[in-house]
Amino acid sequence: MYRQKDLFILKALRLLSLSTWFIFTLCVFPNHTQISSSSLVTSEAFSVPFSDFSPAYAAFEDEFMFEDDFVVATALPAGESVSIEKIEKILGPKAKKSLAKKALSLASWVSSEPDSTLHSDSTKRSNALKKVNGEFSKDSQTELSLSTMKLSFGPMIAVNDTRTSIQASTSQTMEKPSPAPEKSEELKTKSLENSFWVKGAIELKDGLAFLGAMEVSWVVNDEEIRRGYINMVDGTYEINIPEIIGQIYISLYSENDELVGEGVVDLEEISSIKELSSADIDVRPIDWNKAGQVYDAHYIGPGVKARPVQETRVDLYAFNASTETNAKGEIRFPDWKKSNSRTLALASKKGYRDSIFLIDSKKMAKTLLFPNSYIDSFFTWLEDQLGIFNVKDQGTIYGAIVSNGEPQSGFQVHLEGKSPLYFMDGAPIALKDKKVTSTNGLFAFVGLDDGEYLVLIEKDGVVIDRQLVVVEQAKISPLWVDVVGKKKKLQFFDPMDGERKPKAIVASFFDGEQALTSNNNGEIVGKTASSASPNLVDYQEVDGLASTTFISRERKVEWIPVVDKHLINKVLGVDTRTNHGVALAFLQSPIKYKVRFEEMDPEKITYFNLSGQVIDPNIEVAYGFAISGFPPGLYTLVVESVEDPTILMTDLVFNDHQSISIINNRLTL
Repeated sequence: MYRQKDLFILKALRLLSLSTWFIFTLCVFPNHTQISSSSLVTSEAFSVPFSDFSPAYAAFEDEFMFEDDFVVATALPAGESVSIEKIEKILGPKAKKSLAKKALSLASWVSSEPDSTLHSDSTKRSNALKKVNGEFSKDSQTELSLSTMKLSFGPMIAVNDTRTSIQASTSQTMEKPSPAPEKSEELKTKSLENSFWVKGAIELKDGLAFLGAMEVSWVVNDEEIRRGYINMVDGTYEINIPEIIGQIYISLYSENDELVGEGVVDLEEISSIKELSSADIDVRPIDWNKAGQVYDAHYIGPGVKARPVQETRVDLYAFNASTETNAKGEIRFPDWKKSNSRTLALASKKGYRDSIFLIDSKKMAKTLLFPNSYIDSFFTWLEDQLGIFNVKDQGTIYGAIVSNGEPQSGFQVHLEGKSPLYFMDGAPIALKDKKVTSTNGLFAFVGLDDGEYLVLIEKDGVVIDRQLVVVEQAKISPLWVDVVGKKKKLQFFDPMDGERKPKAIVASFFDGEQALTSNNNGEIVGKTASSASPNLVDYQEVDGLASTTFISRERKVEWIPVVDKHLINKVLGVDTRTNHGVALAFLQSPIKYKVRFEEMDPEKITYFNLSGQVIDPNIEVAYGFAISGFPPGLYTLVVESVEDPTILMTDLVFNDHQSISIINNRLTL
């Protein structure tokens, strides 16, 4: 857990990285200021004792940038010297993010204060820390030692890590790029003997400036395959690829490792080899205040350009926030976007049927509004032609199966106790005898009561996706499922004991698979469909915790806690009978907090620390909490500050009284 002293130290390191950037800038532009290579010398030994950071916090490294960066990647016996090259080799691709920049920050700190030692006042060395990112020493005095860091300052500086490959030199010499964190085995082993060089100019648009790091990546099917080179002097990039497929991405990061700009060129639109040498890329700002867009359902279909709906009111449930869409149909919630939240949203506009949908602050939501004229015609058709009456004022799920945006036929959609409606080829006209989706991919469920529903998507007798959908009376619940499939890894870990490797995990989640078993590292890799609604992961450790359910987010790597039921039952005193309603959460927070359900008051909420001891959240920052005694359904978890009633974030808890609900999240301020 973070203490105030830890936060102060980490923020100090961040400030030091700014001074390092100033030095870097002077090196890049030697005509303005000259710095000799001897002006910064190799530091003395600089040790960072292992504090009690938790593995659940590190779990977010793959998908989101830390609010407070820290170097906790590997451990060496105290005093052992190691070069940056050796550190990178030890860390491996997973833990190396922004290592060079962090090393620069540390070097800057040490060069000014050679005898400084960053340390924690904690005497406890939690075992949970020792295997966050590798095999650590079991010595309780294990320390991180970053010494003899060979950094060259002068007219040439090369910064290499998994995020950055920069050559700031007047020459055209390029450094070897770092390996990508994940590679397709086929493309990884493909020979570059007859490869292609993609080159072009980089132009920063709309006020963007280079302040931190930049990368160029070759991406195929949403997977990064290879990194290239960036010449900061010429403002150009180049990357060597074996096939002309996929896209080339330029990503711009701030000094705080936040993604602030992005540009892309689609290689499949390249019509000649000559164009590969002039594939210029404009990098434009990423608008992190933008939470999504609202489109008119009348204008969705093959070959039809979606039309945004302006002046649509969008309300966030429980977060007490509302906004109106602009001319582009954009939804903007600046404060909520920073909160790492998930909740229910309602879109409404005069002349349209209200739409209800789940929204994630870390994902762009795209939802639909159905014109009253359109939806009234739909219900009139149901009454006149199909004999389906009195459903207009009940809940409706209306959606489509697509692949890369193209409607898909031959799919079945299931909802327990309800029969789906499929539509005529080429027209949104429901047919009673239709058994699968037609060429427009449309489907609907009508006459639904309020509640949460699990919609199953099936192809040729195999369930390929399961979506969680919220329904309310007289509203439309849009559900658009892209079945193209994205690669995803589930990483299971024990947040209370880093020494313990979870036993074989059996999980139901991936396309076309009823259940998969984890490997020796607690990993399961497969492909999942993409949807605006969240997927559910059902998993169970062999001879361990009872069946558990986790609401997944759209990430390449999802870190999922696995906890021995002894902690819940014996230590926390929580009834683990699944028909009682049980949820266990791990929430990283720099401040004291309390939680509640927006919909109801559960029987019991128990807070605990990293040692699994029950605590008072008014006195100590909780590492997690257990909630018990609530009916089945979907709940909005509200996290509030202990000091005042400010809502800090919201999340979703789904429980069917057949499993224990698990939450893993991080509070950002």
